[in-house]
Amino acid sequence: MKTLKEIFDLNRLSTILLYTSIISFIIAFNFSDNPPVSGWKQQFMPNLNNRPLSDVQFIDSLTGFGITGDGTVGDTNYIIKTSNGGDNWFIVNSIFRDLSRVRFINANTGFVCGGFNEVGGIVLKTTNGGNNWFSLNASFANHFDDMFVLNEDTIWLTDDNGFNGGLFRTTNGGVTWNLQYNGRPEKIYMINSQTGFFSSSGESFLNKTTDGGFNWTVINGEDGFYYDMYFIDSLTGWKAKGNIKKTTNGGLNWTIQAL
Repeated sequence: MKTLKEIFDLNRLSTILLYTSIISFIIAFNFSDNPPVSGWKQQFMPNLNNRPLSDVQFIDSLTGFGITGDGTVGDTNYIIKTSNGGDNWFIVNSIFRDLSRVRFINANTGFVCGGFNEVGGIVLKTTNGGNNWFSLNASFANHFDDMFVLNEDTIWLTDDNGFNGGLFRTTNGGVTWNLQYNGRPEKIYMINSQTGFFSSSGESFLNKTTDGGFNWTVINGEDGFYYDMYFIDSLTGWKAKGNIKKTTNGGLNWTIQAL
């Protein structure tokens, strides 16, 4: 017959083994299924019929939007949304157009641009976080390649079509649009309401305005930004076209950044 001490020791050993097993299971589970906080993990999309993502924007750590488009005609494309940091995505709109850019200015108000498919360019707007979308008056172009939204009233669009393309701006929320540059602009970035840049399709120079787009100056010897541009203030910014360049004097001079 076991003594009280032997029974106590056995119970203590059983308890230790139980907790050790639980801790081992938790550690194994975390290492096998959950990447470290600083890592990346696969995001799973809804059925997008093999349409590639063309742009993504997050408005906070949880809420983001994405669009699909590959620069071709004849396809239905999608606007998708996540509300849990990208773990799950769902379709909030589908449209028979190619989509190129999504821009939100707050949690409720956002815009999407694109075009093609015979009926020309399109700009969609939502005022309830992507639940509903409506079209702005923007069917005057073939396809909008890029868009920059300063605020709900002032929006810039580019169309690099050689026949009816150009750089367009609205200051009344899309009711009317003005041609600000007659050419083949492809990318647009505005630092503020007065100062900004555009890059043209098939051209290797950079254009800058300091009067809200009424006049544009070519920055000699400097190429455009085929991929992207971003400024943190009126002087310091970066642009990407084959390499990354940085400016510290408002875009007048640029230096290549080592990768």
